Amino acid sequence: MIKPLLARWLGQAPEERPQVTATLTRKVVSRWEMRSSCASPWTGRQRIVATPLPGGAGVLMSLVRADGIVRIPRGEEGYDAGAPVAVSLLRSPAR
Repeated sequence: MIKPLLARWLGQAPEERPQVTATLTRKVVSRWEMRSSCASPWTGRQRIVATPLPGGAGVLMSLVRADGIVRIPRGEEGYDAGAPVAVSLLRSPAR
């Protein structure tokens, strides 16, 4: 949150976050942005799953636990479980 603001003040281009495609573990209702925890549950496969983290009162803890952010485009009502989504990673893919 701070890095993009500092880059803007300094007139620099914001840092691009790496993105991965993941499969949702459960249905998500319409929210414009959702924090998620990402994992690769099966060793040796490239499949990544994204588990939506709860928002609301525990929003600070969800920020600590989040590995990435899924953005839901306007006009979409959400995604069903098993849907492929783009996840902007908050941590390096190696972590």
